[in-house]
Amino acid sequence: MKKICCFGMLYLLLGMVMLTAKADEAKLPDQKIIDQVKQGKLDKAPVSAWGFDPVDSTSQFQAAINSGVKTLIVDRQSTPWIVKPLTLKSNLELVFEEGCEVQAKKGEFHRVSDCLFSLQIVDNVVMRGLGQGAVLRMWKADYHTDAYKKSEWRHGISILSSSNIRIENLSIIDSGGDGIYLGVRKRSVHNEHIVIKNVVCDGNNRQGISVIDAVDMLIEDTIMKNTWGTAPQAGIDFEPNHESEAVRGCVMRNCVCENNKGSGYDFYLPNLSTCSGPLEITLENCASRNNEHSSIAMTIPNGPTKTMQGFVKFKNCVFENDLGGIMLQGFSTEGAKISFENTQMVWNMKNRENAKPSASKHAPITLQARADNSDQAGNIDFGNFSLEYDTDAPAVLFNDNAMSGLGLKKVCGHFAIKNAGKTSTLVLDDAWCAKNYPVTMTRHMKISDVTKMQFQPLDKQASRNAADSKKTPSLLRIRHNATWLCYAEKGETVNISFRMLPVGRSDPAEQPIEVIAPDGKKFKRFKMNPTFKADTDISWKAPATGMYRIITSTGSHSSSVTKSNVAIAGQGFPSFTLVSSRGKFFFHVPEGTKEFGVKIVGCGDERVKVILSDPSGKEVWNQDNISSVAAYFSEEGKAPAAGIWTIEFARPAQGVLEDFYVSLLGVPSVLSSCPKQVLTEKK
Repeated sequence: MKKICCFGMLYLLLGMVMLTAKADEAKLPDQKIIDQVKQGKLDKAPVSAWGFDPVDSTSQFQAAINSGVKTLIVDRQSTPWIVKPLTLKSNLELVFEEGCEVQAKKGEFHRVSDCLFSLQIVDNVVMRGLGQGAVLRMWKADYHTDAYKKSEWRHGISILSSSNIRIENLSIIDSGGDGIYLGVRKRSVHNEHIVIKNVVCDGNNRQGISVIDAVDMLIEDTIMKNTWGTAPQAGIDFEPNHESEAVRGCVMRNCVCENNKGSGYDFYLPNLSTCSGPLEITLENCASRNNEHSSIAMTIPNGPTKTMQGFVKFKNCVFENDLGGIMLQGFSTEGAKISFENTQMVWNMKNRENAKPSASKHAPITLQARADNSDQAGNIDFGNFSLEYDTDAPAVLFNDNAMSGLGLKKVCGHFAIKNAGKTSTLVLDDAWCAKNYPVTMTRHMKISDVTKMQFQPLDKQASRNAADSKKTPSLLRIRHNATWLCYAEKGETVNISFRMLPVGRSDPAEQPIEVIAPDGKKFKRFKMNPTFKADTDISWKAPATGMYRIITSTGSHSSSVTKSNVAIAGQGFPSFTLVSSRGKFFFHVPEGTKEFGVKIVGCGDERVKVILSDPSGKEVWNQDNISSVAAYFSEEGKAPAAGIWTIEFARPAQGVLEDFYVSLLGVPSVLSSCPKQVLTEKK
């Protein structure tokens, strides 16, 4: 009997200890501290003053953020802080105690843009860890299961249109998007005065850091590693979505990108333009190593209204055994200068387990003109460059995917090379460019400047009859700002329907539709319906006979014409920027045309199938899976058939049908969705 009592007392004591331990984990709010904060008597307080729940502290944490306290201490508890998405406010310093961990709550974050910490149009925010730092952790593997809708935007820290932000001494691990995302919440409101220092971005889904928009930004002593999940999977990616965004005054110092599934440093900038302001990026004492794509993958905008001024500088940087080496494309003799100073690069592929057999044919440094480029390629200074590599390819290779025949110019540098145990030097200058990549102008066809042309219907009566057709035309989906050309006679009532279709995840916005009269003056302004897939009907009475230009703006989305009672066509200069456009489209080859061409550019896994037919319906070109550059040229020395040609875009056998570019060479670059509404140049 006594033994039973002793055991009973023992179980009772153990139960009391367990209950006490559980009680220690959970904390009730400290009303005294909360009241003092409300009264303005305290400007510093721990988050736990608002309570702590080891299962879910979201309400307590968000209440502390909303309290208005100037400095909020994320105090270390016996278990991590478990939270749902949190939103920070302006004028807040969030200090994480050493060893503290904030975790995304498992089973939550189902919305595609749920982020651990969000900063939207805020000012003066600091997030910093003490001592050896703190951890922000999400659960990327969970987000890849069927329980979650696929998304690449569940970021660790999302900073949108905010200023004076400092992120320091934190590790951001396994986010469902980027470790840190610098994007836009309000058009033309930049992220300004951003400091990211002593941060580790480890194992994130899309990028360690994505820079969509930043003015005056410093990233220092930061590591971006082990990114995998959703392309591009880079250490860091500079990738603006719109010309209203900027990448200016951006400095990276003492940073490392390593073991990422994509590139170390990615710069995808073709969405910028001359109105974006100068391009200004500097990397100092930075390293890239063991990434599965390039050390540097850079695409610069190039061509009319696209060639930006400014610079991209690499100082005292080291690149070691990244599979893709250095890839630079789109650079222009008239645009931003790319320069290297005291660079060391090791690119030994033969003993790399994950190197493809074709790697032996690749150059460690590849320069490339994109298919939609119109400027001469050049303006790169490699400085003093130490290069060790083991393939049989040349150290520097240039690919003219623009097929312009303009060659390469203003590329210089002094290379000290170690290859297969042998040392040599290579001097790049204009003489080297002229010898290896001369101006040839072979099969060079100009892009007609349709912005200076006037057009009229090929058949006026047929264009009017086409308006009565109930057949839905193929949708020519032009991204960003699109220009549409239409012809109307004086007194005629013009009726056109436009439709905005989504690209990416950004919300639709009410965008302008501007109409420019034949005399070049703006005379009508409408608003695009901000609802995706809903038509916007516009109408006006033509004040004069001639061609009207209609400009639609859709941000990162696309616009299409769904109905028109007048002849109408999309304008592509220097090329059409299309997305997911399927079906047949039509253009006119005038009598007397000596030659013409069609150039198509895919984007890696974003591919397209193209079928081209002459006026008789005969198929003259059929090419599938266009992932980079493909072109059709009419037979040399033989005039192409005059009349209405048909170009059809279809889903590729491999990859996806998304972004691709189309250029018509030697003939006006205008495409119609209906053969009866084709426009031709008015002589």
